Amino acid sequence: MAEATIPEGETASANVIPKTTIREVLEELEDLDPQRMAEVRDFVVFLKGRQKKQQPAAKRRHLTAQDFLDSGLAGMWADRTDIGDSAEFARKLRRRAEMRGDTRNVPL
Repeated sequence: MAEATIPEGETASANVIPKTTIREVLEELEDLDPQRMAEVRDFVVFLKGRQKKQQPAAKRRHLTAQDFLDSGLAGMWADRTDIGDSAEFARKLRRRAEMRGDTRNVPL
């Protein structure tokens, strides 16, 4: 495969691909065995997914303790009688999750 170069006067950026690079890729694709096109498409989809993961997430407001208290989550299990020690209950839930649903050996 020919090495992609950026001609003088053209610049590459994260969002703009030089036309010569696109042309070179298309020329290489024309010479490719048609049965390999599905692999090329899959690879492009893979690269696009990887690119999305690398993009910074939208900025979110940091939640405060007051936000948590106002959410209604704090104390929502306070009246449950089947949960004695909440820390032990949480450990058992984590252990169960680690077993991927295999609850035969991890009673609650």
